Amino acid sequence: MKILVLYSEMAGYFLACIRRYAEVYQAEVHIVRWKVNAEAPFQFQDENAITWYERDGYDAKGLVELGKTINPDLVYVTGWIDKAYLKVAAHFFKQAVPVIGAFDTKWRGDFKQKIATWISPFVFRQQFSHVWVSGLHQYEYARRLGFPRNVIQIGMYSADTPRFEQVYQESLAQKQKKYPHTLLFVGRFVEMKRVEELAQAFRELGQEMRHDWKLVLVGNGPLRDGFPKHDKIEIRGFVQPELLPQLAANAGAFILSSFDEPWGVAMHEFAAAGLPIIACEGSGASTAFLRHGYNGFLIPETSVAGIKTALRQLFSKSDAELLQMGDGSLHLSRQISPDTWAATLHAIAQKAF
Repeated sequence: MKILVLYSEMAGYFLACIRRYAEVYQAEVHIVRWKVNAEAPFQFQDENAITWYERDGYDAKGLVELGKTINPDLVYVTGWIDKAYLKVAAHFFKQAVPVIGAFDTKWRGDFKQKIATWISPFVFRQQFSHVWVSGLHQYEYARRLGFPRNVIQIGMYSADTPRFEQVYQESLAQKQKKYPHTLLFVGRFVEMKRVEELAQAFRELGQEMRHDWKLVLVGNGPLRDGFPKHDKIEIRGFVQPELLPQLAANAGAFILSSFDEPWGVAMHEFAAAGLPIIACEGSGASTAFLRHGYNGFLIPETSVAGIKTALRQLFSKSDAELLQMGDGSLHLSRQISPDTWAATLHAIAQKAF
């Protein structure tokens, strides 16, 4: 089985999934990828089962010719932002090769999306035989684009769950002795992540209630150097994927402070590591990995006050309750894994639906 992947900015979690697919199903994988994002400079080792191609080296015609040379049994395309990718998709769709359109765009119902639903029968439905979306909000969009239920799959994103679960098991005994009161944020320091609002909420809450928690902010981006110093706020730089699980070993909870996030794989990662979760309902991954009061807390409103409400609830919990919440996160995280991801891809490649 040969798979052609037309990808945007490569991420470690996707690589873990495609690696698992290659291992289990003895597949040959060819990946075209965009340049590495300077704000998230991931470094990846060469994989024996994967052949890499740099997107910058091909125009649309060149990509189609590359695809013909590879002659794949399945094509996987990340979204529709790259028009050259869509030309490749359309070519193989006409050849009756399964072509997956994978996207995490939520249904908003704005004018631009309504136009997309009008043109879909003549565009997207002529490029993708299947769509693979991250969650419920995206499933609604896929249906409105006119794709039948039997060609839509959920679970497009998966964390590298075995690595994070391993850290949970290794750190559990220590956390049972002394639970770490460290709130962890991992992500880009950009406006949509609302990291400034998070820091403000944490500072204000420290004046309103007594607690011994600290906030650790990990990532990179234009807002990173603008934070006022605070004795309970630590700022760290970008961390490579293989070091992320260790952050969970020393943390007591994870927060995704974005008020509107298409998905948020980090939530899945740290749920698999057994951390209580705080996130806004606008974060797509919260539909899968967060149950308010069970394994964390939803931010009730998109404001600093809303973040403070959720933090107050977290900081008021006993260590025993936090451990129980972490166990709940672990259970929710098992809905999706590299194994289920690989099985879904294999089923589509086999034209099982």
